[in-house]
Amino acid sequence: MASTAPYVGLMDRIVRLIDKHPRRAVIALPALAAVAFMAFVFWQGPTLIGAHEARKDREFRQEILREERERRAQAHAIEVDELVRRRLLHLRLRSSSSRAVIRALVFDIDHSEQIIGIVDVFESMDIRTEETGIRTRPLPLSAIRRSLNYMLASDIPRCIARNVEDHEDPELKAFMYAGNLKASVACPLKTLDGRPIGLLAVSIRTSIEENDLVEPMTRDAALELGAVLTEAASFKAVIKGKKEAIE
Repeated sequence: MASTAPYVGLMDRIVRLIDKHPRRAVIALPALAAVAFMAFVFWQGPTLIGAHEARKDREFRQEILREERERRAQAHAIEVDELVRRRLLHLRLRSSSSRAVIRALVFDIDHSEQIIGIVDVFESMDIRTEETGIRTRPLPLSAIRRSLNYMLASDIPRCIARNVEDHEDPELKAFMYAGNLKASVACPLKTLDGRPIGLLAVSIRTSIEENDLVEPMTRDAALELGAVLTEAASFKAVIKGKKEAIE
């Protein structure tokens, strides 16, 4: 940093000159001011320029760090996406299921607990189920509202395992019949702090009684997936898009 001593000394001399010759000082005041300004720029200019450059350098480094954090966050979200897909496929194959799907809950934009929508985010199904066309068949929130209310009414995860004829909602029954599915298991997806974010549903071509593995395996998978789902890129994108559409 440049020393201010020469500049201060010059100002002292100017002040003494004004005190000694006040009339002449009034006439020469513009020139004296110019001299003082030039002296200030001469002695303090490098310091001011250096401070400006330092600020620009800090801003540049902060921008680089921000971009790096965003890049790492995006890479992590994509990795979680792949992890969720593999876990869903593993569940379907191990439980001899025909279809496994993760559905995200969409809450009211006023951050209340009212569920206003549900969106399929991840899905895994076998070829036979794919050929039935149920991938493009909508299953509205109204069709599973009662089941959701039951699953989310307790802090303890509640799963629902039912044969198709035991389901009460006609839309849900029609959906399962269209896919030649005989039973299903649905478990809530919750974050580690217990916040509901979706549900995991698995469908099979046998009765529940004939497949005693599907319910416990679905429950275990729901506990695992709920802990990481909010970090997945696809989940984030779907929730963000749905909320923006509502707004």
